[in-house]
Amino acid sequence: MWVLTSGLAQCLWELPFVLWKVRYLQPLKSTQTLEVDELWAWPFWMYGSGDTRYMRQHSSSHATETMLVISGPFELAAVAMFKARRHYKTALLISALTHWGFFWANTSVIYIAEIYDNYENIADGWVGYWVKWAGLNLQWSVLSPICTFACLWLLCGKVREETKFEMSLKGD
Repeated sequence: MWVLTSGLAQCLWELPFVLWKVRYLQPLKSTQTLEVDELWAWPFWMYGSGDTRYMRQHSSSHATETMLVISGPFELAAVAMFKARRHYKTALLISALTHWGFFWANTSVIYIAEIYDNYENIADGWVGYWVKWAGLNLQWSVLSPICTFACLWLLCGKVREETKFEMSLKGD
């Protein structure tokens, strides 16, 4: 379920952000309230009011989000393989690798960078920190490693099962 949720987030949330950030989101006039003609950007603006890197020029943040977008279709392909009950080991490997990358190359880097920068990119007080920044990102810090190790555990179990079966055929 987490692989599906994450894949949809990458394709439906991160993709528009990556495509629209420079041209449409950075030029928004207000940091306090949106103008009527800017209301379409409300979800991005709301998140960006807590994590200020989101709505201003911040190349490493933009690059990180771009890599997440690239991984989204792989996650959705893995979900399709799980659903079709085909290429089970490939789906597990894709899931393990994408979520290992999310944790080590994305979420951990973002959190560590903010700690080093003394949380200078976090705005809106406790709401910005706990709800917008931690609450909307923490699941990738917790669930991605769990997903990685669960997929690797299932993959090892599947390989062990197949090996046992093949060995039993050779013994006959």
